[in-house]
Amino acid sequence: MVTKQCYLLTGNEDYLKEQFIKDLRSRLLNDPKDIMNYVELTSKEIKTQQIIDLAETLPFMSEYKIIYIKDSGFIKPGSKEEAEKLEKWIGNIPDYCIIIFDEKEVDKRSKLYKKINKEHSVIEFNYPDENEAYKIVADRAKELKLNIDKNLLLYFTRNMPQNLSHIFFELDKLASFTAG
Repeated sequence: MVTKQCYLLTGNEDYLKEQFIKDLRSRLLNDPKDIMNYVELTSKEIKTQQIIDLAETLPFMSEYKIIYIKDSGFIKPGSKEEAEKLEKWIGNIPDYCIIIFDEKEVDKRSKLYKKINKEHSVIEFNYPDENEAYKIVADRAKELKLNIDKNLLLYFTRNMPQNLSHIFFELDKLASFTAG
């Protein structure tokens, strides 16, 4: 079912990253809301040994365990020592463990980046092209039961900041306004 043990998510489109993680959780964990087998680390103070210890702990009543690490700084310039330790270990991720790095800044020249790119998976999530963005926004408007003309929705999408989360927030406000 799983093809990669480690994913590096980059780019500025947080909504698409969240969708990727949500999909991975629903496919791999018995319950997508499982908190025993989904660990989220969000700090620049994370040490490699913490990740190794978590990864080597067996999943609880599940086939997989997911470790999500946000903005660790391991893959950006200047994070040598911890990044080197991680780069040496990353080839030994247990079969039951999936590690997801979500980084805003990456140094594509670093050994860790190159190793993840070669042996695992680097996925860049940027704002989609205009047609894809329109489709995503139109689907969201439909979910919210907003009946908006195609040209108006296209205009709305073009004139918003290129950030799906922001666009959805504005759609939610529009839906609340029209419901009342």
